[in-house]
Amino acid sequence: MGKSILIYHVEWFVRILIAAICGCCIGYERSSRNKGAGIRTHAILALGSA
Repeated sequence: MGKSILIYHVEWFVRILIAAICGCCIGYERSSRNKGAGIRTHAILALGSA
């Protein structure tokens, strides 16, 4: 039973991590083009939606 809970938590952590990385990539691309929202904003939005 304990192993399945660990797998659940690892999966949850990986999803959050991937969302943050994707948000940072999108934010970096937008900030390099001098758009309004940057890295931090997109990372927070991606984490919130994940």
